[in-house]
Amino acid sequence: MVTCQATDACNNQRSASFPVTVYTSLRVHKFYDTNVNGQDDDGSAVAGFKMVLSGGASATQYTDAGGNTTFTGLLPGNYTVTEVLPSTSWVSTTGGVSQTVTGLSCPTSLNFGNYCFSPPTQGLTIGFWTNKNGQNKLQAQDQNGGSHDRRRRHALRPR
Repeated sequence: MVTCQATDACNNQRSASFPVTVYTSLRVHKFYDTNVNGQDDDGSAVAGFKMVLSGGASATQYTDAGGNTTFTGLLPGNYTVTEVLPSTSWVSTTGGVSQTVTGLSCPTSLNFGNYCFSPPTQGLTIGFWTNKNGQNKLQAQDQNGGSHDRRRRHALRPR
């Protein structure tokens, strides 16, 4: 609760009280863990990875070109962020596909590292998904409600 008091030129005073809601945020960083040590040693960001927020609020976002996304406008509370892996070839190197923050009150950052131990199927390599043809195909699939599997290929866009 915030209380304000004002005094005018004639020395008249008035006060008002009102609640103030303070929001916080969760920043997610997604990286390709080239040496599988759980650390972002070389800045290999992964764009287009689907991240799902649950708990005190629900939202789905995709990582940007820097491998980041931020869930904003969150009330203090408990939240879980889960990454959606594109296939069983991808493994987490940072402790699992979900991370939970209990008692979130200040802005917090979570890191998700992954390593892909086998190439994508159907002859479409990571190189394809990072060029304009692959990007156009991904966007068309998302806009047209395409197959769930193709939407997941967003994760194959390392930076």
